[in-house]
Amino acid sequence: MIRASVAYCNGVVRQRTVPPRVRARLPFGRWLRERASGLVALALLIGAGAGLGAVVFRWLITAFTRLFSGRDDYSAAGRAAHPWFLALGPLFLLAPVVAGLSTGRWCRSSRRKPAATVSPR
Repeated sequence: MIRASVAYCNGVVRQRTVPPRVRARLPFGRWLRERASGLVALALLIGAGAGLGAVVFRWLITAFTRLFSGRDDYSAAGRAAHPWFLALGPLFLLAPVVAGLSTGRWCRSSRRKPAATVSPR
């Protein structure tokens, strides 16, 4: 116990004992937003996620290049045909175009239709 406060009662000086302050723990979300250590932890987590996303994205580019061209680096092959589909020739380059068109069509058909609204006149 710490003797810190002084009270005057009927002209008599009395000292009161005050218990030591106990630091309350912050809720996790508040700690994450308000404390420097929480912000550092959040920055490290976001940086690790971004780095992992970049590695996965790079791997996907390589994997799809191998899938569509049959080679690790298509630019070094000099417009050579796919070894599995020789009849296609360089037409395999249309694969991303077809994928984009089908994805766009799928997004257009699956989006929500706006509900009928009545506007006051």
